[in-house]
Amino acid sequence: MATTAAAAVFDADGDTDGFFDADADGDGSADGDTSGEGGGDGSPLPVADGVETGCAEPDGFPLHAVSTVTSVAMANRACGARRLRWSTGTTHSIEPMPIRSRTRRVPALTLVLLVLAGCGGGTGGTAASGSAPSPTVAVQPSPSSSPPASAGAFVGTVEALPAAARQRMTGVSWRPGCPVGLDDLRLLRLSYVDFDGTAKVGELVVHRAIADATVRVFAKLYAARFPIRGMQAIEAYDGSDDASMAADNTSAFNCRNVPNTKHWSNHAYGRAIDINTVENPYLPGKQIMPPAGKDYLDRRTVRPGMIVAGDAVVTAFKAEGFTWGGSWRTGVDYQHFEKTG
Repeated sequence: MATTAAAAVFDADGDTDGFFDADADGDGSADGDTSGEGGGDGSPLPVADGVETGCAEPDGFPLHAVSTVTSVAMANRACGARRLRWSTGTTHSIEPMPIRSRTRRVPALTLVLLVLAGCGGGTGGTAASGSAPSPTVAVQPSPSSSPPASAGAFVGTVEALPAAARQRMTGVSWRPGCPVGLDDLRLLRLSYVDFDGTAKVGELVVHRAIADATVRVFAKLYAARFPIRGMQAIEAYDGSDDASMAADNTSAFNCRNVPNTKHWSNHAYGRAIDINTVENPYLPGKQIMPPAGKDYLDRRTVRPGMIVAGDAVVTAFKAEGFTWGGSWRTGVDYQHFEKTG
């Protein structure tokens, strides 16, 4: 027996200086940098016309379509010919018609035809003798207004630096004399959502003391679908912080000084993370780093990738004891989060 089901979707028819106030994170206190990366010392801290089938409608089993849902139930008891019509909640008398060898194309906003078997057989099993066949229902799901990222569960791993990582770091992002040894650093692989809504996995190198906390933070950012441009260890940019920032890269460890100073940045300890550096520039003095960050000085107009007080990013980091450079009075650093020992 041939059973045809159709499904249709019915048409239900502050300023621009880039600075926050002293209490930028809204916690009632004037925040300041305590790390030398920026702060008080100034350093950078579906309707169908009809469908024909090859099987008859059983007496007492009228075809029915409900106009408010995207499902249709149809049952055929013996092979014959009837013309099926959509209804809007009422039952119509249907006259027999000759069997035709083809099916007319039906105009529809959305129409799905599922031909399950030819008359006299099928692969879905046989109904018991004298029993009415079960109706077949086809459902067209409603489209999502904002499709989620194309990936599954969050990935967050922590491991001691493997030999390959140590080799590529030495002489680039790390060298003898740095304030932290390679044994104290950890390689993190973390899921993130890019600006196209695609889920990817990137890498960060951080101090072992903040590794687990960093994984928890990025799990929250992934759940919130906060977009991140890219996430590569600084060696991908030959150790250049300027090149990494210009590429809008999210990174962490880099044995370097605070820009324009002679003292170690918290990045040199693996205790600081910079996120979406273009959308969240660093503002030491009258500088804008990176220069492309000038388009994001007005923090009142929040665009994808920007970090602002009280958002999912600041909240997630703060819950793990990190300080946000965007709340500093001077040397404002919107991209920067750090957790000192």
